[in-house]
Amino acid sequence: ASGGSVTLSGLNVIAHSQTIGVLSAASASDGNALTIALNGNATTADVQQLVRLFRFDHETENPGNGNRTVTFTVRDAGALESAATKTVATVPVPDAPIITGLDGDTPSDPQPGNAIAFDEGQDATVGDFDNTHFNGGRLQVQCDPARAASFSLTNSANAGGDGAIALGETVNANGVGIGTVAADGQAGAAFEVSLNAQATAARVQTVLRGLRIAAANAGLNACSVALRDGPAGSAEASGIAVTVEVGIAANL
Repeated sequence: ASGGSVTLSGLNVIAHSQTIGVLSAASASDGNALTIALNGNATTADVQQLVRLFRFDHETENPGNGNRTVTFTVRDAGALESAATKTVATVPVPDAPIITGLDGDTPSDPQPGNAIAFDEGQDATVGDFDNTHFNGGRLQVQCDPARAASFSLTNSANAGGDGAIALGETVNANGVGIGTVAADGQAGAAFEVSLNAQATAARVQTVLRGLRIAAANAGLNACSVALRDGPAGSAEASGIAVTVEVGIAANL
């Protein structure tokens, strides 16, 4: 690190090409103190510049609200000391959900109308740093309406107890209802699920892996997957979108 005439080299504090002190550690956390043992080379100006080098950072993606306090204490050679406290305001910023293993997939089939796995390889993963569930959020899969594709569910995911998807049905993942069908995904329409408090990342992942698509018309079908982790317009809501291209091999 560097701050004008003061720099850090490992644990050594350097000013004007000479060591003015040594850090007790590279950093301090969880209420532990960081101590700098100053020597006779440390001037008042050097110590002032050293204090300005300090930075505060959270080690977690979900730090929560609330102020943090940092106290600086300086002691001179005569054992006299002075302390100052700095308040650090913490304002969490929502993190978007994460979808991996799906963006760029190109599932295909030689015959229009066959239901094939939308998640090529069945390896899509869903995560979120700052939410344990997606209550009030949504999962939406939208393809080119001209291809008149229809969606269904299989494996550990279903809608209303079976693979067929209909408006208003409960979408289940491993036997747990995680939301309601808001758009049925039939004949070119988007497939959309309004998610509830049971919609964890793992369960939404199960739905994505169980999603199947049957394209009525041959050719490439550009699809997008959008996942929002909270109600639209809320401070907690954030989203991600990925792209999948479904192809009917006969006309590619």
